[in-house]
Amino acid sequence: MQDRRPREERINKRLSECSLEFFRMRTIPSYSLATHLHFHEAIECIYMIEGSVIASIDGKEERLLPGDLALFRSRGVHTMVTEGEKHNSYYVLKVDPALLRSISPATLAGKFPFRFSVFNPALKSFWKRQELEGGVILSYISKLVENYNNPRTTSDVAMIIAALGIFEEMFAESEREFNSLSLYSDVIYHAIVYVNEHFDEDIKEEDVAAKFGLSYSYFSRSFKAATGRTFRDYLICARVNEADQLITNSDLSIAEVARKCGYANVSHFIGVYKKQTGKTPLQARKESRHNIISQ
Repeated sequence: MQDRRPREERINKRLSECSLEFFRMRTIPSYSLATHLHFHEAIECIYMIEGSVIASIDGKEERLLPGDLALFRSRGVHTMVTEGEKHNSYYVLKVDPALLRSISPATLAGKFPFRFSVFNPALKSFWKRQELEGGVILSYISKLVENYNNPRTTSDVAMIIAALGIFEEMFAESEREFNSLSLYSDVIYHAIVYVNEHFDEDIKEEDVAAKFGLSYSYFSRSFKAATGRTFRDYLICARVNEADQLITNSDLSIAEVARKCGYANVSHFIGVYKKQTGKTPLQARKESRHNIISQ
């Protein structure tokens, strides 16, 4: 049975050092799990070359065929499963969000990186081949492929420029399609960064709103509109995702896991975790270790 709990994928050395990673996944067989259910800080694009996959982003599914493109925003839970084709292959682009933050001018400091930092069903995540043909995004993808297949001294710089060009065009599209985000995206972006860094603390929505100079009601509406989730749901998701990693990959007691995820009351933590995952932390740990032994 497939484990439906998302795993966190850490940024590797290549991505950490260069802010960008680009490679090709080759010949994945039919009806296979191309990527397990996971999330990561990196922004990821998948460009299909051969075969077909079903890509899922926070529960939203789309079939990707050759020439199609998918965008997995930072910390968005996603997975991909191949279909009936014998051979399936695609290019993978991963970019450290810090790169977008570092190059954004003050007027876009939150607005531009924000578009790629949280999944929102109102924002576009999939592009079909017909949409890309003859367009700017496809020309930048071609530059990535060219520099990947024929590397030269300046390829790293050329690939960063191409990746930023892709995101700039995606941003321009989202401005046209979802312009209302511009009213509050800068503040909400920084609020999301704050939650991701402080979810282990006793943080409350009204305190975060006050920290960023907004009324509770305005902040609450803006956060929901921008992320598709309430502040409470987003905070719970961040905590439960971290709990999954600690339960699976450490020997910490359940009480210690609860504390590291912002829950002082262990019973409350167990109740929240079970409601989100359908099992208790101890059940999840036993299943995880059973799966490791079985492999």
